[in-house]
Amino acid sequence: MGVYGLEMGEILATHEVEFNIPVGVTREAPLRREVTLPRGIIEELDVIFPPGPVGLVGVRVFRGLHQVVPARYADWLVGEDITFTHRTPVELLSEPYVLTLEGYNEDEVYDHTVIFRFTVRSPEPDTEEQILAELQKIPVEDLRKLSEELVHLPERLEEMAVLLREQVAGPLGRLVELLERQERKKVRELSLSELAKI
Repeated sequence: MGVYGLEMGEILATHEVEFNIPVGVTREAPLRREVTLPRGIIEELDVIFPPGPVGLVGVRVFRGLHQVVPARYADWLVGEDITFTHRTPVELLSEPYVLTLEGYNEDEVYDHTVIFRFTVRSPEPDTEEQILAELQKIPVEDLRKLSEELVHLPERLEEMAVLLREQVAGPLGRLVELLERQERKKVRELSLSELAKI
């Protein structure tokens, strides 16, 4: 397992699991193994078949009752010296953060191992959790004052609206009227030849 720097949406971890399937395990009674991963989103899931199984080994992956790989239910992933890569994101955002591997081995002589590699990205941060974390950093007394101020915010906004109407909107309207009158007066004072040039 390799662990990387943790920032929003960056790779959190790559997990590699060897799934050994002994001789004689059938499709009807497959071997099951649970894999616990970190909370996040599986961006890439590689299923690596080393040389040897010659089509006698099959695997699949479940998240709860939902079959993740292969995408079609009742199908098995079968391979020989090949890597299958599944790039449809699989969310592990609620517990349990577990996938179930299933496999069979119809070989009558050899056990076989299939390797699973999970690349997990950290989830986008929860905005509500971030806000709560930031609020916890503020001293209780400051939070109390902020709470009291917020209670009176609607009244203060109404006072500001009245102030804007009286102190800004009224004088501004009168100024516009004055400018319009001055402009009309200037226009009246122009001669016909000056008006023609406008």
